[in-house]
Amino acid sequence: MEITDKDVSVLVELRDFAGDRMSIWRNLADRGVFLIAKYAKNSVSEQVENLEDFPERLIFSGPGWCGGQFANASGQVFAPPKVPRGAIAFTPKLSKCAKEGTANGWKEKVAAPLVGHPIPAFAVMACFAAPMLEIVGRTDNFGFELCGAGGKGKSTTQRLMASVVGPAMEKNRSYIATFNMTPAALEQSMEWHSDMPFIIDEANLFGSSTRGRAGQGAMRDFSFQMASGSTKGRYGMPDQEGYRFIFVTSANEPFHELLDDEHHSTADAATDRLMSITVPEGDAGVFGPLPPGYATYREFTLALEKAMAEEHGSAMPKFLRALVRARYEDEAKLRAQIQKHIATFKRRVGVSDNNGSDARVAEAFGLVYAAGSFAQFHSVLPSAFDCLGAAEHCYANFRSTVPVRQSLPERLLAIADRPETITIDPRNLPTWSKEEMERAGAFIRPVKGKPILLMTPTFGGQMFPDWDALKGTAEFRSLNKADKDGRGRGYHCQIRANSKGDWFYAFELPDRGTTA
Repeated sequence: MEITDKDVSVLVELRDFAGDRMSIWRNLADRGVFLIAKYAKNSVSEQVENLEDFPERLIFSGPGWCGGQFANASGQVFAPPKVPRGAIAFTPKLSKCAKEGTANGWKEKVAAPLVGHPIPAFAVMACFAAPMLEIVGRTDNFGFELCGAGGKGKSTTQRLMASVVGPAMEKNRSYIATFNMTPAALEQSMEWHSDMPFIIDEANLFGSSTRGRAGQGAMRDFSFQMASGSTKGRYGMPDQEGYRFIFVTSANEPFHELLDDEHHSTADAATDRLMSITVPEGDAGVFGPLPPGYATYREFTLALEKAMAEEHGSAMPKFLRALVRARYEDEAKLRAQIQKHIATFKRRVGVSDNNGSDARVAEAFGLVYAAGSFAQFHSVLPSAFDCLGAAEHCYANFRSTVPVRQSLPERLLAIADRPETITIDPRNLPTWSKEEMERAGAFIRPVKGKPILLMTPTFGGQMFPDWDALKGTAEFRSLNKADKDGRGRGYHCQIRANSKGDWFYAFELPDRGTTA
């Protein structure tokens, strides 16, 4: 039978009422339903004795999605309007998703100050992507690693993420987990983060009993296990449980650098699952320009921490209500909208589906962009949030250290195929402002009978964050058309009537038959 108190629903086996009822009241209190007054307890007992009808009911065996409804780790159930809420059969962790303040308060005091700071903005958006994994049918989890020196805002960024879902500043009751746990404890923790963000601090503590290659192997195995979301089969319990989530870790050294001794295919697969975002050196760290009104970044960080202590745990419930409703009203439409955002992102960063590894990585960043856009549309995030810009920034950050595996000819053709890429007729040049050129980003112009792909310096930098790694390749030397710039970026060409020429990244477009 089900006993409900406000947003918390608890299942109790009917046979329990045949025994000591004091244990029932204690069990209910442990799970968030408090019956103190004698008349309340008597009322429940009387209703139980009069039960005759036992209708079918949606039951949650753990947090996450179930039958189109969603339950968080604290036992709050989100159901479509006018649909009976499912009941939870698990013992909730009441403090895990505890709330303080309001969704609007969080948006104004915590999220709004992050405008113009792409790394923490992206991290917050990633929280909202986790419940979308099931909707888009993604079969694997993925994670992001904030890496860099201490004191640069990595922990603050993780607390900002935690504030989306629950407490962020309470050391013993925070939503954030720690790497200082055994592999078995890690598996147990997976369940509590099902279809939610899994934020884990102190990566250096994982496998802390091992050193050298053994420690590296522990981190490699961690990335694969988290990506699969599966527990290990054990003697007496051969069945494996699987959970979806997006995980975020922090570390001083980038994960991919720990894999230098691994076979390249193993290292590539691991870095596709745990993607490093390098925190820049300098006082700013994860942040962009210091906002007005603050003398130092430390002062800005302290203001954010104060806001998170006062406002947390209310943004995700508002997001989930909108997501559950949208899924109930038209799941196919919702999925198509998410996929459209993912496709837009892949097109923007010049990734095609020819290389599955590159496509999966771009789709992960694209899903974060889609989630941020959905949250923004439903007023969970501020309208000033640049969701696409934050996702592109962090993708370029990752690609600056882990190059794209797609061949250069394939990448160039993917950029050429963008709907935004414009073909130039030298006999009929348009008149464009600099801003109009930047909106297009890329152009195809025949030069001496051969098609040349031209990219503005800004767009070219976004498309090729791994530029230094590319320069030494034979494909680059064959296709690059730079003339007066030894770095390979300078090509002067006219594409508009109101200018005698502009500088571009430039490559000869390869024949499509040569990229197969």
